[in-house]
Amino acid sequence: PGTALVRISDGLVPAPPSPPPTPAPVTPAPTIASCPGAQEMMEVQIQTDNYASETTWTLTDKCGSNGVILSGGPYGSANTPFSSNVCANDGEYEFQINDSFGDGICCGYGTGSYLVKFGTAVK
Repeated sequence: PGTALVRISDGLVPAPPSPPPTPAPVTPAPTIASCPGAQEMMEVQIQTDNYASETTWTLTDKCGSNGVILSGGPYGSANTPFSSNVCANDGEYEFQINDSFGDGICCGYGTGSYLVKFGTAVK
């Protein structure tokens, strides 16, 4: 409990569904005009629950030698949207979200959620 794994690949194998995004507005990510070459923008959106300091996550490149390419948390603001992004090549990535207390980010103590996007595709 408290950990979710989502594999992101070339789109041939669908990733398990994640909770729907929260209707609250997302904190704007830093502006990156475009990604170089064939890279696409990868974005992670997090909506914290009542205990934001328990939430951390990593996005790991499973094909290349880049290891963790993006990470976040622990957060200081409860029930708040956060967004992070990075340019990435098509490949296989692993998103792992953790709740240090082990009760998850939804729904007993707030309505936390996450969303991972590669280009315009929600994964």
